[in-house]
Amino acid sequence: MASDVKPLSCSLCAILDRGRILLLKRTKDPYRGYWSLPGGKIHAGETVQAAAMREAREETGLACRAARVAGVATETISGPDAPEAHFTLFIVVLEPVSGELQASEEGALDWMPLAELASPPVIASDLWLLREYVLAERKVKVD
Repeated sequence: MASDVKPLSCSLCAILDRGRILLLKRTKDPYRGYWSLPGGKIHAGETVQAAAMREAREETGLACRAARVAGVATETISGPDAPEAHFTLFIVVLEPVSGELQASEEGALDWMPLAELASPPVIASDLWLLREYVLAERKVKVD
């Protein structure tokens, strides 16, 4: 069945530093209470990398350099209490260059060791993107 839902393009930030990744514990729906990659919508005229660097600054307080676009996936969310949403997700590997870690209204922040990502409840699509495009090349296994 065709849907009138228009896909939203989003940059997700894989901010890596010394074998750790920065995750955000979401305070908003969908996925309230889950850990996720910081990120958000790509604005008109903005590159995927520029969006990731902007979102990193807004949600974490860190100025970052975009190392590379690591991968892309799509996700559709629907449920009894929420309208259907369709996302095109670009995962961008970022390196922090300056600034101090600062939580935002999006949620609390914490550095997680790459090998321990299966422990907290991480959004499934974020974990899949990390496994496929970030952890595999670093030969990090997450159960």
